Amino acid sequence: MEEQVNDTQILGEINPNYKDYVLYVDDLSIEYTLGTTRIFAVNHVTFGIRKNESIGIVGESGCGKSTLAMAIAHILPPNARVTSGRVYFKGQVVVSPEMGASYSIRYDRKERKIENQLSIVRWKGISVIFQGALDSLNPVHKVGTQLSDIFIYRESMKPE
Repeated sequence: MEEQVNDTQILGEINPNYKDYVLYVDDLSIEYTLGTTRIFAVNHVTFGIRKNESIGIVGESGCGKSTLAMAIAHILPPNARVTSGRVYFKGQVVVSPEMGASYSIRYDRKERKIENQLSIVRWKGISVIFQGALDSLNPVHKVGTQLSDIFIYRESMKPE
């Protein structure tokens, strides 16, 4: 018998302390497991972003910037694990050690609903543009044109 799932609270509890933040990362730590080796990629990171604010994450190659971004977007690879902390999006937990932050194909009803809600959060609220030769924006085309192509595709919008 399948468990009943409450659609409104499926991602995690809502914490009123973080409702003023669009995004709040609280004491987030992430590790990778490679065979028997554990690699600590993100170590107790905390920051908050309110509406109309922006931040930059800078650091040396391999310091955990991409891992942090992937955790926030809930798209970590399966060998990564959130060991502490939480990520709140508009006050609601979207990442925690209990929920994890890995993207995977989910099969049971509850996990499918979680993934469906996360995909809405990923598209409507949290997006990541990675820097890379094959993944970056094309310098030959205007950024606005490239981004509008995404909206047209995802939202079936008509170009202006």
